[in-house]
Amino acid sequence: LARQGPRAFYEGSLAEAIAADMQRHGGLITRGDLAGYKALEKKPLVARYRSYDILTVPPSSAGGVSLIEMLNMLEPHDLRSLGHNSSAYVHLVSEVMKRAYADRSRWLADPDFVSIPVPALLSREYAASRMAGFDPQRATPVETLGPGDPLALEKPSTTHFSIIDEAGNIVSNTYTLNERFGNGAVVEGLGFLLNDEMDDFSVKPGQPNLFGLIGGEANSIAPGKRMASSMTPTLVLERAESSPATASAPARPVLVLGSPGGAVIISAVLEVLLDIVDFRMELQTAVDAPRFHHQWRPDRIFLDKDGFPSDVIEALRRRGHDVVERAPRAEVQAIFVDRETGWLRGASDARGFGLSSGY
Repeated sequence: LARQGPRAFYEGSLAEAIAADMQRHGGLITRGDLAGYKALEKKPLVARYRSYDILTVPPSSAGGVSLIEMLNMLEPHDLRSLGHNSSAYVHLVSEVMKRAYADRSRWLADPDFVSIPVPALLSREYAASRMAGFDPQRATPVETLGPGDPLALEKPSTTHFSIIDEAGNIVSNTYTLNERFGNGAVVEGLGFLLNDEMDDFSVKPGQPNLFGLIGGEANSIAPGKRMASSMTPTLVLERAESSPATASAPARPVLVLGSPGGAVIISAVLEVLLDIVDFRMELQTAVDAPRFHHQWRPDRIFLDKDGFPSDVIEALRRRGHDVVERAPRAEVQAIFVDRETGWLRGASDARGFGLSSGY
């Protein structure tokens, strides 16, 4: 790779070794498949949350669309007044997650194969319509809450790293083999694992995948198609309240983050972002704070085990939520840029084995 560049992987001796290994073991990937693969460079999604610009990943990942949709639903609410990780806060954000993950199941897939109403999904009008049935005291049963209809608003027209270098260039990158050790197969003689990303397709629409996510026909398998992942590499920029995201005035980088964790990636990135922007937490505190997750189906809030007081859990149950504690998941890796000093503060999630380093 160092001598010949990336095409060596797709056309050179590495490609030959991969194809030969596939043929020996009944795999489906050919040299033609590898030679025909191209990494796509796409423009990030850009949105506004409070006084911050949010830059995040576009489809085929479902992460960026889902993140912005959830932020749009949350912005009308004063989260600080609810109290961090209070039952009222967990209830609100879980209901928001529930709605966004329902939309993920219906609308998010490879945009080269299906038409995704991204502008409508990201509109504040759509976010308001999704929250129209929200009850601050009671959980919304998923049987009555399916995916929304952004087309009604459409106009015709899990490894992660975060980096800021000395020149101010910023990278938020998530990449994955999907399940632990991918599909468990190593290319003979080369030593790297192959992924099992096929699970991120709707192998059987309407049935849960490895992470319990429900997918529809839009994300069904097709030749040459890219699956809908949950990757959510994200940049947060700040500009003056009077300067819209489209203004020419430069925006100041504030936060770089992302995470592994399958379906939990999107909710983890959301919660850390809220901890920084709305609750003004110190970075490591925000990254390590107890988190919760709702993905529409099953109709259940998953709480980090031992992270929430019993009164919060009981209050959520009184609101009608099915609450389950489980081992923490997702491992956010983040950098915060201090406004006053310009110092970079790195944080690696205590849930995992990452590392924060400066050079």
